[in-house]
Amino acid sequence: MMDRVSTPLMAADNRCPAKILEIPENITCMEATVKSDKQDKIFEPDYQIFTGETAILTCRVEGNPVPTFKWMKGTKELVAGGRFRHLTCTKDNSITLLMSKARSQDDGPYMVIVENELGSDTAAIKLYVTDPSGLDFRTVLKHREYEAWGADGKLEDPNLKKTEEERRSSLLPDRKKDHWEKELKDMSLQQGVDKVARLTCVFCKPNAKIRWYKLRTELFTGMKFKIINEKEVCTLIINALDQDDSGKYTCEANGVPTTCQLTVDEPPMKYEFEKPLSATSDLTRTREGTLDCKANNARAPVVWYRDGLEIDIDNKKYEEQRINRRRKLLIKNCVVEDEGIYKCTTKDDNTMCQLIVEAANKFLEKLKDMTGIEKEEITLQCATKDTRALVSWFKNGQRITPMVGSKYETKSRSGTHQLLIRKLELTDQDTYEIETGGLKGSCQLTVLEAERKPVINWKQKKVEAEVAKPLILKIPYSIKGTPQIVLNRNGQPIDINDPKEGIQIVVYPDYVEIQFDSCKKTDTGKYEMQMINSAGTSTAPFEMEVRDRPSPPEGPLEILDLTAENCRLKWRPPKDDGGMPVRGYIVEMKEAGGDWKKIGESKTLEFKVGNLKENGRYQFRVVAFNSVGKSDPLTGENIIAKNPARDVKFFCNVTFVLLKFSSHFPPIEKPSLDKNALKNLRVHVGEKIKYDNIKTGGEPEPDVFWFVNDKPIDNAERSDCGRYTITLRNSSGEDSATAMVVVVGRPSAPGAPLTVKEVMGEGCTLEWEAPDDDGGEPIQEYIIEAQEERGKFVEVGRIGGDRTTYKVRGLKNKTDYKFRVRAKNKEGESDNLVTDTPTTIRDPWGECRSRRPFSLFV
Repeated sequence: MMDRVSTPLMAADNRCPAKILEIPENITCMEATVKSDKQDKIFEPDYQIFTGETAILTCRVEGNPVPTFKWMKGTKELVAGGRFRHLTCTKDNSITLLMSKARSQDDGPYMVIVENELGSDTAAIKLYVTDPSGLDFRTVLKHREYEAWGADGKLEDPNLKKTEEERRSSLLPDRKKDHWEKELKDMSLQQGVDKVARLTCVFCKPNAKIRWYKLRTELFTGMKFKIINEKEVCTLIINALDQDDSGKYTCEANGVPTTCQLTVDEPPMKYEFEKPLSATSDLTRTREGTLDCKANNARAPVVWYRDGLEIDIDNKKYEEQRINRRRKLLIKNCVVEDEGIYKCTTKDDNTMCQLIVEAANKFLEKLKDMTGIEKEEITLQCATKDTRALVSWFKNGQRITPMVGSKYETKSRSGTHQLLIRKLELTDQDTYEIETGGLKGSCQLTVLEAERKPVINWKQKKVEAEVAKPLILKIPYSIKGTPQIVLNRNGQPIDINDPKEGIQIVVYPDYVEIQFDSCKKTDTGKYEMQMINSAGTSTAPFEMEVRDRPSPPEGPLEILDLTAENCRLKWRPPKDDGGMPVRGYIVEMKEAGGDWKKIGESKTLEFKVGNLKENGRYQFRVVAFNSVGKSDPLTGENIIAKNPARDVKFFCNVTFVLLKFSSHFPPIEKPSLDKNALKNLRVHVGEKIKYDNIKTGGEPEPDVFWFVNDKPIDNAERSDCGRYTITLRNSSGEDSATAMVVVVGRPSAPGAPLTVKEVMGEGCTLEWEAPDDDGGEPIQEYIIEAQEERGKFVEVGRIGGDRTTYKVRGLKNKTDYKFRVRAKNKEGESDNLVTDTPTTIRDPWGECRSRRPFSLFV
């Protein structure tokens, strides 16, 4: 039977609830009443087997749809597996429970439950499992030879031989037999209701030898049983009572038994919810709402509550539906007043739900307060659940009449409603409202004033400046916000970040300051400052003229009509008058071995010199001047005031060398000179290389020649260092002398490029090369400066002349900087070496980097 194959159940011809038809005839014993929703049916379901055998419980069922079934023992479902197997048979539409190797614990009532979506049915079957020896109490009752029992509960059998104790006790005529003063009584308890069973009996004397039995198994104290003997009172406590504890219990004292029958009924059905109500339920007003839950048993009785009060199911407002294990509460024509906490309860469990009744129309997106800018457009928008309701817009309670292309225009599509307002004005700032489908919403519109075109309080003017002097122009303006500033010169924009321009622009709240650090001639031109914002551009034009002292008069300085007493000087006007008219010329004269002295002024290009000394050596120079200053001089050659005049010839035009000759020469003499007067010189850059008071001799008067590395010298420069030689020649011979000249000055600029490295959040590292020319003196130090955007260069450090790197610290993060470096020696500071482009100071790891300390172990 255990190897039998299941075949599926068949559905009935017509739709009907599940029900049990019959149990096979071979199951015969006590009658059992099977309860059904239709009527009561009488079966004979008691079934008796021996321990170790296979129990077979079979019944026929029907239903459409095909019913499902389950076997129960008490509240425990017998699931297929292990000793249990479920079989179905198509032939007789039967269901079978197979239970192999039956035990005494399998004794008791069983229940089969069949159900489909239309209904359910149950039947109870009682199974007896007996011992094969036939000594079971229920078996003894079936034999007539055991119908006569003694009054003391003992079976009297004349064929049984008396024991030694019974035989000897019969010889004692007055000895009283042991007996029970209070015997055990049958008990009926219920699992789940009664936690323990207490069986108590009283013997006739204390300290008897007590033993407890269930059926024929002796019981001992443990987790399940507890035996208590107090003098004559004997007690058996059974813990964790369940149906398996049913049976016959015997207490034996000194061989005298007392017996009772303990019946443990199945626990009461516990009705719980397998599927609770939803935590919240949203219903729409005027529609029907449903609260749905599911119990664990189709017969579970439930009661509905609203806000703690029991609901009267009157089929008008509320209707309850019970479909198998499902429980539904229908709420008709929902209104807002129906909101609350609903609860469905059984005697063992409850489930709750919060009911929310929503309006048929609601805002899915509400109007929001908006901020717009004057002259622009803005859109107010909301969304509603009702996509077909009419929409009306209001401004401060006044209905808005929209038109396509006008100031106000409305759009409504798929429940989204928009109000477009074009060309905002300050008067449009107000409260705007919408009405649609019974809903009202509002928002506040704020209109900000738009930017105005910059207003510059400036008239075109001509600005005069002088070379090498600073100039500051203040241009007043009025505007909200900070405009963009652009400066043009002769129609071309000026890069104010270029340090070569030397121009800075500083914007103050009510005026703009244009700063020229040191005016240059190239700064002359027509300027236009532009102030730009989103509303437009305003300009402030001005013309700038940078004036300078004139250039030297154009040479050569001609000496005409030379006699022993006077001469006439003539020159040409300067090429550049410095932007100002030349007011005149200053004429100076120097005698041999003397200093320059002013001898007069001239408004013309000529000057007559008088009072000369015969055979005196003279030199003249002319300086032009205007209202700014004096020009550099135009210097003439040395002359001798005599008739006829003799000129000293030079190899090269070295205007800064003066010769002072002695006044007496022998008639015929080889040239000679004072070689001790020609000493080595050390001069500064820009100074004149001057040898004077050199005594010479020779007749006829010798010609003078200067050799300086075969090159003439106009102004002392670093490259003028070298060997200087003077040579005198006449018809009698020549003489020469040599001296070394060293020109010292400030160093050249540090070697390019100026490199920026290791940029961090607080600084960077600068690197450069040493100057190509140290100026003839050791480099003492380097001066490092930094410039923020639109700011001035500020010194940030100094280092010794032996180093060409410097770490700059203390800079601002996320700021652009330019850097420059210059060298310094005893003679002064060099020109600046400047970075080509600004460098942004920033943390290379970013601002979100976690600055956690770490350790490095090697």
